[in-house]
Amino acid sequence: MTTRSVSLALGYVAGIVLAAELKQELPLLALVAPVVVGVVWSVLLWKRERVWRPVSPALVITAALLIGVPCGYIRTFGVYGLGTELDVRAVLDGVAAGTPLELRGQVSREPDVRGPGQTDLRLRVESLRMGNSESWRDVSGGHVLLRVQLRGGRQNPQGFEMYEALSDLDAYGYRIQCGVVHRPLPPPLNPGEFDYASFLRQDDVVARFRASAATVEILDRGWGNTLTELSLKAKRRFLITYKSTIRDPASRLVAAATLGLRRSVEGVEYRGDEIVDSFRRAGVGHVLAVSGLHVSVVALLLYYLFRSVGLSPRRFAPALVLFLVAFALLTGARPSSVRAVIMNSVVVCAFAYFNMRFRQAVFIGLSLAALIILGGNPHVLFAPSFLLSFGAVLALVLVAPMIDRWVCSLRGFALVLFIAWFVGVLGLASIDLRALVNAWSCLAVFGALFLLIKCGDELNHAVPRAWTVGLDRLPDGLRMFLTAQIAIQIGMMLPLSAWFFGRFPVAGICVNLLAIPAIGVLVQLGMMTGLVGLIPLVGDTLAMPFGAAVTLGGDFFFWLAHAGGNAFPFPATPRPTNFWMAGYYLLLGSFLLADRHRRDIQKGMYWICGNLLQPRTLRILSWGLPAALLCLPVFNLLQSPETVREVTVCAVSSYPVVSAVSDRRRAIVLNAGDEYSASRTLFDVIRGQGVSSIRSAVVSGVHTPRRDTPVLRPWRRESLSRSAWFQ
Repeated sequence: MTTRSVSLALGYVAGIVLAAELKQELPLLALVAPVVVGVVWSVLLWKRERVWRPVSPALVITAALLIGVPCGYIRTFGVYGLGTELDVRAVLDGVAAGTPLELRGQVSREPDVRGPGQTDLRLRVESLRMGNSESWRDVSGGHVLLRVQLRGGRQNPQGFEMYEALSDLDAYGYRIQCGVVHRPLPPPLNPGEFDYASFLRQDDVVARFRASAATVEILDRGWGNTLTELSLKAKRRFLITYKSTIRDPASRLVAAATLGLRRSVEGVEYRGDEIVDSFRRAGVGHVLAVSGLHVSVVALLLYYLFRSVGLSPRRFAPALVLFLVAFALLTGARPSSVRAVIMNSVVVCAFAYFNMRFRQAVFIGLSLAALIILGGNPHVLFAPSFLLSFGAVLALVLVAPMIDRWVCSLRGFALVLFIAWFVGVLGLASIDLRALVNAWSCLAVFGALFLLIKCGDELNHAVPRAWTVGLDRLPDGLRMFLTAQIAIQIGMMLPLSAWFFGRFPVAGICVNLLAIPAIGVLVQLGMMTGLVGLIPLVGDTLAMPFGAAVTLGGDFFFWLAHAGGNAFPFPATPRPTNFWMAGYYLLLGSFLLADRHRRDIQKGMYWICGNLLQPRTLRILSWGLPAALLCLPVFNLLQSPETVREVTVCAVSSYPVVSAVSDRRRAIVLNAGDEYSASRTLFDVIRGQGVSSIRSAVVSGVHTPRRDTPVLRPWRRESLSRSAWFQ
């Protein structure tokens, strides 16, 4: 079952990727035929397994792929139901830019207050009409993002009253009507630039509109989903309890970590630094967004609460799943929390009702959760939160056991020298991350590791008592936690941070060793505070001890993020190429495959060493090969003169930006933009060209105090806050 479900999920993912790359709709018959063949083949194989006749895993995988790949391709192009004349996306595609529209629909999610005078509503459109038409046209199949703006402030009483009503949690479920102007989101103008339209599609949003609060009319103040309404009422009560029992700004942190109110900490400072920036630099920004970690913490809390009263998993699994669903609604049903709830719910049910081992339950849970999530919206596959969540779980299940076995094999001086090597690599990353990006330097770093381990083994032979010292003497839970952190960095953080964000939080390697247990305790205490606060009359009083503990935990977390963010750098990284990412994960996969067949590989190596190599030759190779790797950075000095590889003229705001990229991944930039353009658009464009450093930059902006007097205003170096490249 595990092989079949995992192969089906991988095939479905491959179909989505194939459709996204080809961008060509295939005939329906050519896609349905393999699915029929795969279904029939799978049924025949299943019947064969039922009578205990052996079946080749290759046949099972092939049959599952025949089903998964076409289904992923079909769902991505929306052959069934999407693209019809009643679909919101299809209707809006036929409307010219600048056309006035009137929309009617229901608010399908709690309001998201973006800032003073700006609130985003997720609107499920039911009907619309053109500005010059008198008839309404019923539509279906999509949501739009409506940004309601307060214009005129309190001097516009009607608009202010409407804005307050739409910004309240009770606005969920309201049916509203508003007038907007259709302005399609422009595609990215430069390579590597952020695609906002694609980002919205990941949340099943087909368009974005702006409307003044004074032009919005509430048609019906009815309720939406009953369970969501109850969750929002509980959320309101949670917030009241947090404000009355937890000291600020710890109350803001626990509101973000348990209720998904990430914007509650925006603009708030701790010791002179903004909290959001400190958390990002320290590599613990995931704490501020409810994700798989938070949902897993809540699941573990509920699991142990049910077990403490003597219930078996088979009995309390439905209640646990229901609580997780309520928690997702409590946090606003954000895509990340919904994905995590689906994943945890499937794992709990597989573990409780099918008597599966934990590893097997996780694989089946991940595959079924991926099918459910991607079946609802294939665009989610390319969302960072989706890949980071699934990547973290896969790293824990696949990479962590291999790292644990390898680390436990290090004894005595070899272990001490390995720790020294790790600290040295961390220091090298803090000084100049580019040294680790270079291929020759990277190989030299691993050559140094092999030499140090070899030296440690020689010292162990000289001092035999050193063989008794190893990490296997640590408690299993502590050792597995340490190796899990290394596995997450290798399997997920290193490549995906560079791929999505262009930054690598060096501090996260160390800070997360304390931050993850701390956030687990903080989330559990925060949930207990809110739950106790729901008790009528005496809830706030009973919740005060929990609130005091949360305040202490929040202060510790702020100090940890502030200290880690200031102690370590937050360097920019070039965007890896597709070939680099494929090569990285193929190499990681080869290590996992070698670890699985390690006994056969050891037998082969023993046979080669005993029959083909003399002891003297073997000793020379064991010392010579790592030493040769250590000398590889010399090739960096033998490079040919630096030449320009590519010249790009970028469209940044209304100004041109010229970048000249060399064959050594350095750039010369001529920029006539502003701070926002350089820190956002220019950062992504230059990073997308594989640049690891800026050799020189001419940075200036056009400032016109009077229309007839253009003045060239130079930039200050400090304003380039997004990248250390410009230093």
